[in-house]
Amino acid sequence: MGVLSILLLLISFDCALCLNSPHIVLFLADDLGWRDVSYHGSEIPTPNIDLLATSGVRLENYYTQCLCSPSRAALMTGRYPSRMGLQHIVLNPAARNGIPLNETLLPQYLKTKNYNTHIVGKWHLGSYAWEFTPTYRGFDSFYGYYTSHEDYYTKQSCSLSLCGYDFRDNESVLYDNHTYNGYLLTDRAIDLIENHNPTNPFFLYFAPENVHTPLQVPSYYEDTFCSHINNSIRRIHCGKTVFLDEMVKNITDALRAKNMWEDTVFFFSTDNGGDVYNPLFFQPQFSGDRATYSSNWPLRGSKFTYFEGGIRGIAFVNGGVRFFAPPVRGSINNGLMHITDVFTTLIEGVAKIKIPGNASCRKKSGSSHKIIDGKNMWPSISKGMYSPRNEFLVNYDPHDSDFVGNLVPFSANGAIRVGEMKLIVTGYPQSLYLYGPAYVPPTDIQSYTPCSEFVYDPNQRVHLYNLTADPWECRDIALLNPQLTLDLLKRFYRYGMSSELPQDANTIVCNPALTGGVWTPCTTP
Repeated sequence: MGVLSILLLLISFDCALCLNSPHIVLFLADDLGWRDVSYHGSEIPTPNIDLLATSGVRLENYYTQCLCSPSRAALMTGRYPSRMGLQHIVLNPAARNGIPLNETLLPQYLKTKNYNTHIVGKWHLGSYAWEFTPTYRGFDSFYGYYTSHEDYYTKQSCSLSLCGYDFRDNESVLYDNHTYNGYLLTDRAIDLIENHNPTNPFFLYFAPENVHTPLQVPSYYEDTFCSHINNSIRRIHCGKTVFLDEMVKNITDALRAKNMWEDTVFFFSTDNGGDVYNPLFFQPQFSGDRATYSSNWPLRGSKFTYFEGGIRGIAFVNGGVRFFAPPVRGSINNGLMHITDVFTTLIEGVAKIKIPGNASCRKKSGSSHKIIDGKNMWPSISKGMYSPRNEFLVNYDPHDSDFVGNLVPFSANGAIRVGEMKLIVTGYPQSLYLYGPAYVPPTDIQSYTPCSEFVYDPNQRVHLYNLTADPWECRDIALLNPQLTLDLLKRFYRYGMSSELPQDANTIVCNPALTGGVWTPCTTP
C-alpha cells in the first residue's frame, strides 16, 4: 500500500468520528475584481487566496448580481432579487427596505440542524427595524456594520446626504473610531473559532469591507507589498487586496489550529465585479487611460453593469480532504453557477438539509412554497459531475436608470443567460447598467482592448452575445440573430411576470441625526 493510500485511509478513519454536519465558512469579499487576484494574472500579490483556489476547486464560470445588496439577498435566500423587490440599485439604510420577513434565510435553515451561526462584517440587507437585522434572521451573533460601506477607521457611513456611526457587537453599538475595521473583524472571527466547541456544527459568514471604497489601508500593506505599482490609487487598492488575502490566511490558520479544517467546507466568493469607476460620479478612474481602482480585465465593464466584468465573480471552494474526490482537487470547474446556488449547495449539498419547495420538490408535488432558484452544485463541485444549471436570470428591473443615476420608471432593464448566449435589455438607451468605457485595462497591460473587432451601438436597447465564441463581449450579434433575440426576449419577460416592483428606497424613515448620530433601527416593520 502506497504512502498516499495510507494517508487517505488514516484520514478516513479519523473522520469516521467527524461531524455529520460539516463546519461551513462562507467568505464574501466586497467588490473584488476578476483581475485583482494573482491567479488571474494580477500584479497584486494574493498568495493565500491563490493557494486555496488552486489546491481546491476554482469556479471559473460563476456569476453574481452586479451590485452588493442584490447579491447578498440572493446568497441568503437562494432566490433572484427581483422576486423580493431588491433588484434596483442597493438598499438605503434610511428607508423601509430589506429582505422581506417572510423569506427564510440561510442561517435559519442551518439552525434546524443545530448549527452555531455567526456573521462578522457587512450586513446591508435591511436595518430600519430590528426584525430585519442579523440576530433576528437566524444568526446567533453579529459583529460588524449594517450599511453598505463605511470609513474603515472612524466607522462613519453615509447614504446619500445622511451620515452616522455604524459598528455593532450584536445589537449594541461598539464605539471605536481609530482601529482599521479589518483588524477588528479578523480578531472576532478568530475568537469565534477558538472558543467554538468543535463537536457542534459551526457556520461563519465572514463579509469584510475589503476591497470596497473608501481607499484606506494601513500603510504597511501598501508600502511592503505594492511598491511596484506606480499609480497611487491602484497601489492603495493593492494594499486593501493584500489585507483581504491576509484575512483569508488568518481565518484558515485558526481553523487548522483548532483542528476544525478537516471538518470544514470553505466557500470563497466576491459579491460582484470590481468597481473601476468613482462610485460618486460614475466616472472611470484612470491614470491616463488605465484603471486605478479594481480591474476586471479582460472582461468588459464594471460593477453596476450587466457585462461580464460586473457579474462574473471570483469564487472557489476548499476544505477537508474527505469532501472532495481526489480528481477534483486542484481542478477548474467550468460548470455554469449562480450566486443563488451557494444557498442551495450549502444547505442541501453540504449540510444535508432538505429545502421545502425547491425546484424539484415543486415539480413533483405541486408545493405552494416559494420558488428556490438556486441549484445544488455540490455533486459538481465535490465530484466533478456536470452542472445542473443551463440558464439564470441576471436581473429583471421594471425601472431603468440613466447614466447619471436618475430613475427612468417603467422602462425594463436586465439580462438573461441561456446556454452560451446572454441577452442584455435596457429601457433607457444609455443605461447606467451599460455605462462607462467597454474595457478598462490595468496599469501593467499594454493593450487597450482584447477585441480584434468591436460591434456595439449604445443606442440599441437589446444586445446579444455568444459567450463561448466571444467571452469578452466584443460583438453584439442581436441584429444578426433576430429570431433568437426575440425568443430570449420573451423568456426574459416571462421572468418579469414573477418579479416584484422594487422596494421604496427613497422615503426616509431613519435619520442618524435623530438617533444620537448612529445608524440604528428606528421604527417597526
